[in-house]
Amino acid sequence: MLFGVVQMMLYLLANRFQFVGRYTHTFLGVAGQKTGGDSSTDWHRGNRPISCALESGEQLTMTKYDYVKTRREDVVQYKESQLPMIKAFLKFGSRAQAKIFRLSKGRLMKSFLGGPVCLVTMTGAKTGKTRQIPLIHICDGENKVLVASCGGMPKNPVWYYNLKAHPQIKIMADGEEREYMARQVSDEEKAALWPLLVETYSDFDEYQARTDRNIPVFSCEPL
Repeated sequence: MLFGVVQMMLYLLANRFQFVGRYTHTFLGVAGQKTGGDSSTDWHRGNRPISCALESGEQLTMTKYDYVKTRREDVVQYKESQLPMIKAFLKFGSRAQAKIFRLSKGRLMKSFLGGPVCLVTMTGAKTGKTRQIPLIHICDGENKVLVASCGGMPKNPVWYYNLKAHPQIKIMADGEEREYMARQVSDEEKAALWPLLVETYSDFDEYQARTDRNIPVFSCEPL
């Protein structure tokens, strides 16, 4: 009953503020206004800068990645005024889902709008306190893959810095919890992993298309 109420609240909040990529009701993404067309220039490290003409006549430089199939001009963009509410919404949704997932040992809220979920326990980079956050569950053999997408927001999520500072983590999935060592993959490894990421959760493609931030990806090896 409780997890059903939480999911309904997340759904209503997401629709109220239009926080999303494709579905318009997932707490993992957001929506705002669209930008215009593009023109390609030189390739560099698997991505290319794109010049986009704004209504004011100014040029906005964007980045595209050759493995991302979604076009930037087809993705809704964030408004600066939306960011504080988006962050609050993400924080509320993550905390609610983490508590229910943990209490039920992964039996409840183990998926969200088609995406499988795992619970990651980590150490705060600044506080040293234990933190828990639900993330999309991606298996790469015995390894787990974590994507710091944050719905394609301009900045990395806080948990990214936690893993960089304290890479030894715990991941609960499918009713089991194990210890892992997280390592941020290279751009080449990320490109190779991309088909697996979008097969598991297709919105990752839209998130990367939305932002110039090179979304970090972690490969986690069991200890």
